[in-house]
Amino acid sequence: MSYEIERSFDNENFKSIGSIDAKGGTVSKDLHYSFIDNQPYLSGYNYYRIKVIDKDGTVTYSAIAKVSFDAKIKTVNIYPNPAHNETTVQINDVTGKKLITINDLSGKIVYSTEVYQTSTEQTFKLTLSNLTKGMYFIKVISDSETLTDKLLMY
Repeated sequence: MSYEIERSFDNENFKSIGSIDAKGGTVSKDLHYSFIDNQPYLSGYNYYRIKVIDKDGTVTYSAIAKVSFDAKIKTVNIYPNPAHNETTVQINDVTGKKLITINDLSGKIVYSTEVYQTSTEQTFKLTLSNLTKGMYFIKVISDSETLTDKLLMY
């Protein structure tokens, strides 16, 4: 029996990037294997699966694991926080269209604006004079994910 480690950048077209021979053993004995991908895709996601090849040639596949090796961690920073009439949202993420929403504690959207991020670290000033005192959630929504942080208005 052997194991082939396969990687894909699109979750459809997988290529073998290494293999490991089975150690043998019994069902009651825990066996551990490891493999390091020395050349992962650094932008976007890497999709991995294990191709199990049995002694009789039967092939089965593991579940697919989705992994990101982005060098820059995606974050949202809000300042000042607590805020009074305005706040600044700093987005550290890939460029592109984003939707910034502010939700009250019940989940109701009380503020919404669409922005276009032109650099990987960009700030957007939000005028929030219509918000009452209290706790809110700021969400930065892109095509691929949602980043969330808390905002306290005083």
